[in-house]
Order: sequence, then C-alpha cells, then structure tokens
Amino acid sequence: MKDKKKIVQIVRSPAGGIRKHVISLVEGINELSEVVLITDESKADSGYIEFKKRTNIKIYNLKINDKPGFLDVYNCLKIYLILYKEKVDIVHGHGAKGGIYSRVSGFLCGSKVFYTAHGGSMHLMHGFLKNILYSFIEKLLFVFTDKFIFESKYSMDTFSKRVCDDPERFILNYNGVLPRKAKKNILNLLQKDSINLASFGLLRKIKGHHLVIDAVKILREEHGLNVRYTIYGDGEELQNLCNQALGKNVDSFVEIYNYTNDIDAKMLEADIVIHPSEFESFGYVPVESMILGVPTIGSLNGGLSEVFNKGKIGFVIQELSSDAIVKQVKYIVNNREAVQLKCEEARKFVGKKFSEKKFVSKYKLIIND
Repeated sequence: MKDKKKIVQIVRSPAGGIRKHVISLVEGINELSEVVLITDESKADSGYIEFKKRTNIKIYNLKINDKPGFLDVYNCLKIYLILYKEKVDIVHGHGAKGGIYSRVSGFLCGSKVFYTAHGGSMHLMHGFLKNILYSFIEKLLFVFTDKFIFESKYSMDTFSKRVCDDPERFILNYNGVLPRKAKKNILNLLQKDSINLASFGLLRKIKGHHLVIDAVKILREEHGLNVRYTIYGDGEELQNLCNQALGKNVDSFVEIYNYTNDIDAKMLEADIVIHPSEFESFGYVPVESMILGVPTIGSLNGGLSEVFNKGKIGFVIQELSSDAIVKQVKYIVNNREAVQLKCEEARKFVGKKFSEKKFVSKYKLIIND
C-alpha cells in the first residue's frame, strides 16, 4: 500500500504566473505527496531555473508546441506511458495544452484528473477560429475531468458561461503569496531625482507595456516629471517595445531586462509598479507588489477585479490608455500621505485574501477528498 499519493503536474510553458502557480503547488505538497512534473523546459523563465536547482522532484522534459498538431498525439501517448509507469493517482493539467494532455492521458490510464484553466477558452483573444477550437475542445473534454480548480471567481464564472457549468466539480482556490517583512516607504517619493516605474511578466501585447511607454513620453514632455521605466520579462513583444521606445525618443529612459531572480528587491526599487493588462485570469504581479507596500497601478480586467477588490485598493485605471496611467502616476506623486495609507490597506488585504498557506492548504484538502 502506498503511503503517499503520486501526483503529476503538466504545464506547457513554465514561465510567468502559471509557473508561480504550479511551483507553489509542487513545493507545497511535496512532503505529503510524491510529485512528478511534465513540462517543456525550453520555454522556462529564470524562476523555473532557480526552482529546478533546489528541487528533488522527478521532471520529464517534453517538446510541447503552442499550436495544435501531430506532436500532441505523440505527447498524449508518451504521457500515458509515463502515467502508467509511475502508477499515478492524480494528474493535474494547467493551461490549454496541459489540460488536453492530462485529460486524454489521465482518462486512458484511469487516474483522477484535475484541470486548471489559465487562459485558453476564457480569453477571446486568439482569433475567431482558434477561439472556437478552444471552446470545442473544452466541451469535448469536460466529461473526462474529475475536478476543475479555478484561480479566481472570474475564471470560474467565465468558464461556466463559455464551456459548461458543474458546481459539484468546480472549486475556487485563489493563488497565494508568502508574507513579506520588507515594506516600501512612500514618503520620500518626491525627494528623489527620478521616479522609477516598473512592470514585470511576459512581454505580450495584452500586458499593456506599450501604454506605459506612451505614458513615459507624456509624463516627461507634458508634465515635467523625470520618470524612468524598467520592464522585467521576456516574450514576443520585446523588439516591438524597443522600437516603440526608440520611435518615441524615450529609449534612454526605458530599460528591458530578462526575468529577475529577486523580484522583491526589484519591486522595492520601483516607486510605482504598473500592470495594465487586457486579459488576466488572476494577476500575481499586483499581489506581489501590493504585499510589499509598493503603489500599484492596474486594470480591473478579468481576475484583476478580485485582486484590486473591485477598485477599492490600489490605483485602478478604468480604461486601458496612457492618459489613464498618467493620471494615476501624477496622483501618486502628489499625494504621498494618502498613498501611504492606501498602500498599507492594500498590503493587509492581499496578505489576508491571497495567502500561499491558504492556497496550499485548500489544495491538500482537494487532493485528499
């Protein structure tokens, strides 16, 4: 008789928020369960590289393409053989590809199947045909899924509307972060020579970095604020963002670095963190910055509405525009005491609602149910 349940986590791209989510689960249950990870390490960010250095779990590295193709059939067969060999109790798929692989292979192997949708069918951002394909696949695989675990109420409600609804199999488990002792001091913001804006995460058009670059130009030329903007991340928009900064003549004030190994230190170096995302199933970045007490500007799109408590905390932009960002930056700069109070309120809210301890504890209950 096995003392520990064997659980396989499957994720195509171990980068950004989905990587944080999966690693939190893996490390949170590793002592009580035997964990195996299946992923494509060629798509990993530096956070995954650091995780791999410290972990002792078994990892299978597969080539997984973003677009559907014959490789997916091969991968489903290969994963089925891995599940059979490992005698897996639960297979948990993350994201569109992880969800397909876990449900097809898990069903064939007779394992329990969990699925967490991180985008895919929820965000109508892939073009008409691909949106239809995602929805069709989700509906087709619905019956092969034992439990759907959602990282925000937005994700759960959207999935219910666009795919299917099953309250008995749907579980809401908010992502969580660890508590921080470090805290940003806002009161010296105007005493500095420059104001440092920062963004973190994948460089994709939907993340809104281009809006901040436009805002940098406006803040410098029309409002006389000596702002600088630093982006930490990598992705398909890298060259476009560099070209935009050059074309706007603000390239001397915009810097783009690869993912940082010390996100807390970089966030504390920033005066304001900006996350004007168009689509977000949850939104780790604003949670991490607000728990450090850093003034955080963001949209209310998707799961961000829950992160910003429907606009009651943080500094929310009602529309995705450079002008809206400019307005909030100016408010933060000119209202230090009020901003300090708002940041403390946000710090307490996210620390209580989005606790990694609560996140992992609930997952343990789910896998042992």
